[in-house]
Amino acid sequence: MKNMYTLWEEILREHQRTNDLLEVRLPKPVKEVKILPEFIDTTWACSELHIGRTTFYAWVRGRLLHPVDRQGKSDYYNAEEVRRLYQRHRQERLPYRYMQPEEAKGAA
Repeated sequence: MKNMYTLWEEILREHQRTNDLLEVRLPKPVKEVKILPEFIDTTWACSELHIGRTTFYAWVRGRLLHPVDRQGKSDYYNAEEVRRLYQRHRQERLPYRYMQPEEAKGAA
C-alpha cells in the first residue's frame, strides 16, 4: 500500500514538471479582437435589431433610422445609431412600429 502511494506521488511530481515545461514552451493564447465597422448594411442592421427585412423596411428605415451612405443599391447605417435604437427598444419595451423617432420624442 505504501509503495502505491509513493508511485502516485512520483506520477504527480512528473505531471507537475511536465506542466511547468509546457508553460515555458507553449505561447499564451491570444485574446480574440472583434473589429466592428462604423457603417453597416441592411442585413447586418436587421441582425443587430433582431428583426426581419420586412419589419425593417416597414417600420424602421426612413422613420427611426436613416441611411448615412448609399453604394449602388445598398444603404449603409451608422452602427452606433443602430445599437442605440436597439437599446431604446429594449428599455421602452415597445415594438418598432410604436416607437417614435428621437426628434419627435425630444420635441414632445
